[in-house]
Amino acid sequence: MIDRFGENLASGRKSGDGLLSLATPTRIDCNLALGMESREIADEALTSSSSFDESSVGPRNARIKTEQNGGAWCPRRQISPTVREWLQIDLGTRRLITSIETQGRYGEGVGQEYATAYSIEYWRPELAGWHRYKDRNENEILPANNDTSTPVTRKMDSPFVASKIRIVPWSDHTRTVCMRVELRGCSFADPLRSYAAPWSFAEDNRRWMDNSYDGDVFSNGTMTGGLGQLYDGVVGSERFLNCSYDWVGWRRSETGSMVELEFNFASFRNFTSIALHVGYFEAKMMGAFSSASLHFGTSREDALQRLPLQFGPPIESLSRGTRWVIIPTKHRVARCVLIKLEMATEWLLISELKFESTPARMMSIGQRRMGTLPVGGLLNPSRKSSVAILSYDFVPTEYVALAIGVILVLIGMGTVFLAVYLVRQKRMNAGKERRSHMAPIYAYDCLAPVGRADPALAKGLEALLTSNGTVLSMARRPTVLPSRPSDKAPSSSARLYDARELSPTDDCYYSEYADPDMASSPTVPLIPPPPAVERRRSISGSSTLQTTLFGKKRRSCPLDQQHGLAYSLYYASSDVTNPEEEEQPQRATAKPTPLMELFASLGCPLVERSRLEMQEKLGEGEFSEVHLCRMKINDSVSCQVAVKTRRSGGNDHCWKDFERELRVLAKLDHANIIRLLGVSADNDNCLLVFERMENGDLNQYLRLRGSRLSSSDLLRFAGQIADGMRYLESLHFVHRDLATRNCLLDHQLNIKIADFGMARSLYQNDYYRIEGRFVLPIRWMAWECVLLGKFSTKTDVWAFGVTLWEVYMLASEQPFAVCNDQQVIENLQHMYYNESLLVYLRKPDICPPELYALMMSCWSKDETDRPTFADIRSLLRGFTSAIASS
Repeated sequence: MIDRFGENLASGRKSGDGLLSLATPTRIDCNLALGMESREIADEALTSSSSFDESSVGPRNARIKTEQNGGAWCPRRQISPTVREWLQIDLGTRRLITSIETQGRYGEGVGQEYATAYSIEYWRPELAGWHRYKDRNENEILPANNDTSTPVTRKMDSPFVASKIRIVPWSDHTRTVCMRVELRGCSFADPLRSYAAPWSFAEDNRRWMDNSYDGDVFSNGTMTGGLGQLYDGVVGSERFLNCSYDWVGWRRSETGSMVELEFNFASFRNFTSIALHVGYFEAKMMGAFSSASLHFGTSREDALQRLPLQFGPPIESLSRGTRWVIIPTKHRVARCVLIKLEMATEWLLISELKFESTPARMMSIGQRRMGTLPVGGLLNPSRKSSVAILSYDFVPTEYVALAIGVILVLIGMGTVFLAVYLVRQKRMNAGKERRSHMAPIYAYDCLAPVGRADPALAKGLEALLTSNGTVLSMARRPTVLPSRPSDKAPSSSARLYDARELSPTDDCYYSEYADPDMASSPTVPLIPPPPAVERRRSISGSSTLQTTLFGKKRRSCPLDQQHGLAYSLYYASSDVTNPEEEEQPQRATAKPTPLMELFASLGCPLVERSRLEMQEKLGEGEFSEVHLCRMKINDSVSCQVAVKTRRSGGNDHCWKDFERELRVLAKLDHANIIRLLGVSADNDNCLLVFERMENGDLNQYLRLRGSRLSSSDLLRFAGQIADGMRYLESLHFVHRDLATRNCLLDHQLNIKIADFGMARSLYQNDYYRIEGRFVLPIRWMAWECVLLGKFSTKTDVWAFGVTLWEVYMLASEQPFAVCNDQQVIENLQHMYYNESLLVYLRKPDICPPELYALMMSCWSKDETDRPTFADIRSLLRGFTSAIASS
């Protein structure tokens, strides 16, 4: 507890996998004077229940071996069994107390007062109140002095951690008492705050009980919220039958076969290993555990939901002795560690636990909730674990030599690869026609050409970002997807992959929530590839798309509608269509459901058109508008609502898609999703009536009132957004435009996710217009959305990371404000060729490091490395609990 685990085991030797044979461990000096005599403890830190005279014998005079004023602290009343007085010392921080030294009042030879005995009470923030110390014989009264001048030191049988200490003088008969005191111990920087365990049991005269435990002990046999003998730095000897105080024991017939230990830390730690000091005595049916299951998380509840680590100690024949059992934890990151030990014999004895860990400034998230994983086991090797960047305070010295060797090997391999590269480059220059088949596939031709990042633009962007103090990180370039000359050129850009390259079970094949397009696959690029790609289609020609994907005919709609941007159910999409373009003839399909028949099948209220009074137009698109309206409930009551109108224009196919999504929308029911109140009809137009939010959108609220919000308010906003998105994720719906502008606030400041942002001129600069046809929120979009036209719930997770950044920036600036739109796309192109963006959004000043780590994980290149919204909500709950407890 007071030294590094490696130092504790310095005198040990390996005796097998997971086992160490140990002598008494080495420890640093922890019997240092803590500052009473030296005055490192200030006068203001010394208080008392009373003083006979404050100036001469007040608490400030209670410094050992110091003749100051009256020469000691003397309480006002004489001490007896019924009188309680105390001297309190505030240490200012946590200290490990190993001994206490006392002295009477000498007073230059005239003093005659001293304490013959005293008790100790201590406090630290984790304790519910003051705890009274007991020695190994459970005595609370400790012997003190026999004269006024001789200092007497009492060593603590079990050192304890305290921030404040009270010395309470005691006497079995009435007498005048004066005291001088010194505390001895050392600083306590250990991150462990408390542990919980089942209450241990006694047998005959042997008491293997955690007598020094200072937390709460409940009648059901559990101990919580304290520290004790399992973590006091004292390692028990082999004489555990005669010296049972140093050991804690559990009996299977009393506690059951499973012993559960819970350890809570002040901050997130990266654990390398955990060691348990256990006792063996075959004749008395005492032994180690047969297996251990370790859970890691932010709290007990969170840890139990996460992937456990299983460990089985090697079988060893040992009739009697002690062993350190080492459990490697493979850099698990947690603030709570739950250890479940399966007892192998009747008795399990443990004297001490040690944790080898370092601070984890960016915590691990998104662990997959699968079956148990044995130590050394692997998940699917093709899927990376969702772990954010971890930083440590030191580099283990045992890895230095290995790192140097690896570097030398890489230098040698680099020389060979350079020679090979030069030879290949010569051959490639001889066959320039092959380049067209190696161009990457992009969804937009907004940068020309985009087969490679424009060097001039990239250089300018890098210079701009460097001047703004942003760290640039370059990574290797991934393999570019080649086009196959054997494929025939399709009729549109939709045919980018064949059925062998894409699986219908991929995450990208989800329905969509805010930008519905049930007729098209989200993997279809949103605009044609650049001219550098051989298989392309000019947008100046036909405005329709007809192609075959996976061998099935796709229904045809105007180009913007194929992108799912023409009929968002929540906003009037600001698509722009060239009026000179004409629609291609459409193949006959099933006719859409008549309007009134559709309304009857939705199961939501039908609102009479006469009850809706239009007040203000919020936005307008090609096929839809959004209005602020007043809806009459009755003759005397009315309320404001948002009304989305769907015009009768467009073809039957697109109306059919609109009809399908409307059926889904009518079924959405979540506290953090804007609610469809009803539907209405105006001639052949469909009117969708939504609840109106009194406090507007979150973006404007943060701008105007962000300075008044607390950290818990911001975390509550983030949690509610994650809740709503988790609901949509469970239904496999993709939002496509998650941002603070689309998070609305009701009268109680609860978040309601909607999608009115694109329809409001206030946010027109948040959208990038593609060839004058449609607009995209590229500053919130994942790289695969912009470059590949691929949307999934994991691209919504990317947008959530940007939205969380907006929240903690209090919406004071636009994401990537230092970049213009082309530089934003250039930044995303950099991730296509490398493993990272050229520049990331900086950490907001008020954002905790753990939340910024969450943002970074949302912006991972591989979508499988991004957390799910369920993971995000679980993590945010842990942060909320931590803030509430602090």
